[in-house]
Amino acid sequence: MKEKNSSWALIAPVVVLVLIGTIVTAALAVTNKITAPVIAEQQAKAAEAAKQVVLPNGSDFSPVTDVEGLPAEVISVDAAGNGAGYVITTETKGFGGVIQAMFGIDADGAITGSKVLVQAETEGIGSKVVSDGSPYQAQLIGMTDASNIQATSGATVSSTGMTNAVKAAFNAYIVLSGGTIEAVVYAPPSNMTEEALGQYYSGASFTDVVGGKTSDQGTVVYAGAQGLQSEVKVAVCFDSSDNIIGLIVDTSGETPGIGDKAAEKEFTDKFIGVKSGDEVDVISGSTFSTSAVKDAVNIAIANLEAVKSAPEADAPVIAPVEPNESEAPSSDDLLEELYSGATFIDVPDGKTSDKGTVVYASAEGFSGGLVDVTVCFDADDNILGLSVDASTQTPGIGTMATEPEYLEKFVGVKSGDDVDVCSGATFTSTAIKNAVNTAIENLDSVKAGNGLPEAPAESEEPVESVAPAADDVTITATAQGFGGQITATVTFGADGAIKGLSVKTPDETAGLGARCSESSFTNKFIGAKSASSVDSIAGATVTSTAVKNAVNAAADAFKSGKTGPVSAGGPAPTPAPAETTAPVETPAPVQSEAPSEAPSEAPSEAPAAGPKTITASAQGMGTVTVTVTFDANGVITALSVDTSGETPGLGTQCSESGFTSKFIGATGGSGVDAISGVTITSNAVKDAVNSAAAQFKSN
Repeated sequence: MKEKNSSWALIAPVVVLVLIGTIVTAALAVTNKITAPVIAEQQAKAAEAAKQVVLPNGSDFSPVTDVEGLPAEVISVDAAGNGAGYVITTETKGFGGVIQAMFGIDADGAITGSKVLVQAETEGIGSKVVSDGSPYQAQLIGMTDASNIQATSGATVSSTGMTNAVKAAFNAYIVLSGGTIEAVVYAPPSNMTEEALGQYYSGASFTDVVGGKTSDQGTVVYAGAQGLQSEVKVAVCFDSSDNIIGLIVDTSGETPGIGDKAAEKEFTDKFIGVKSGDEVDVISGSTFSTSAVKDAVNIAIANLEAVKSAPEADAPVIAPVEPNESEAPSSDDLLEELYSGATFIDVPDGKTSDKGTVVYASAEGFSGGLVDVTVCFDADDNILGLSVDASTQTPGIGTMATEPEYLEKFVGVKSGDDVDVCSGATFTSTAIKNAVNTAIENLDSVKAGNGLPEAPAESEEPVESVAPAADDVTITATAQGFGGQITATVTFGADGAIKGLSVKTPDETAGLGARCSESSFTNKFIGAKSASSVDSIAGATVTSTAVKNAVNAAADAFKSGKTGPVSAGGPAPTPAPAETTAPVETPAPVQSEAPSEAPSEAPSEAPAAGPKTITASAQGMGTVTVTVTFDANGVITALSVDTSGETPGLGTQCSESGFTSKFIGATGGSGVDAISGVTITSNAVKDAVNSAAAQFKSN
């Protein structure tokens, strides 16, 4: 009897636990069955409401499901039944995980609204990017492309995730409108050498093609993806059977000692033989950089066939149609056709004759490549035709804008803006339009034999005039860095241009702030007359800003004739953990008895208590005064500029919204480009904004 009771005593707890588990599981299943439809209905209602928010003029939305070629980031598209435009939903990677965002784009291709539906970004930092009404979100309204998006300071990864979402939405709109997305042509990694390729292809003879290299032993495909701080460039090596045999990875822009693990052979060899980059696990502690390699491998796999059949990189692109009627005529052919028997005189930037004038002009096209345009005018200054060299543009895509049926649209126009862009070759055709406008604007100057005029100076005085010095002048300046004083020794030429710079950072963090003493940073100042145009180093913001402050102090001393040691002065930075030796990238989850804290996207400076409006001044041609409004985190929300003492029509441009709006969403003036031709005034605005930002941080 005792033995029976003893057995039951052992079995009873197990039976009870099984019964409890069964009951709980059944209860959860019933609850889920009841609540799932309710949750789905609520999510559907929220999504429907969001559509109305991002596209206010839209109605009768219906899903678009039959369009091919949409970007991978796009998860759904809804068209407004009344023709108001589209609602495009995307998924991209942020700092905390997936960012799911919804964008409204009207019938003219402009963003009407945005709303983030799902996000897990760091509260108070990355959340500034994804919050409704944030400066980041506000800047998107009215945009028709993603070229001028301003990232949110201190939240680089979150900003990149959102910017990728915006780019995907615009590309989706191009496809929905019947256009073609200009393919990205990736550049090779900077560390790809003959020796590096030799370890995978012994004695192979390669041909350079668009997007990679081909040989009888296999194909090399270039790709890239966003890491933590930069694009990680990858060359994926395939054998003749299209199997991956190795990678060459460039992580030079990633965190030293952390992100560069993604380039080590121990990691890259894991991709040998895989059919997808997703088969390889990320490295704990280097999540972003190693994820970028995986993404790049997937891009390379997808583009392999295209690269294998791509034209040679330096070969001219010839339309495969006979006879040559489909090819844009060369400049000489065009002149013979349009000006039969004319005798031309070569003048700067063109040619003149009694039958008309030829003007050469250029503009920046896709990926920064120059598009050269020859514009032919008749004797009455009407456009007769164009010849275009778009050899820097994507073969088969950007070069569509050089075909006769498109170029003929410019005949007789009074402005390049009278011609629509070429669908599928937006960047290239926009460059052609801009070049035509340049030619029209400067036609009279070329006819007079003067060529294209240079950007106007702000006055008849020499720009940034400095009394000539008999010899070079060296000035030492100090400024407060992150760990202590930094010292900059600056050598100026007689014209005030920096000829040499050495920086001492004895108290700064090794591998971070100490990088500001390396030539890769100090060389950026050579040839400049101030530090305004030099970007700070990501992850070493405080130290690099201190170097810039010291250089500016030395430049001011040079202009005033001082030669002794000077100090940049100003408030010491708050001890926020901007420069730290802790890993910047979020480590992958690990099984551990004690949970570890993931590093956050920490802002460079501790946020101030509340919003504030500050007035500051700087020296332009006269005195330039700015009134800057900052929010509680030091982000600029409003800026007005008084340029009443500057040259009318030149320096006064700096008080216009086209310039002042570039500062909105930033935390200072360093990231804004000066206006060509009004360098002194626009740099004064930037300096004054930086002064206001320093006052905000010190109060």
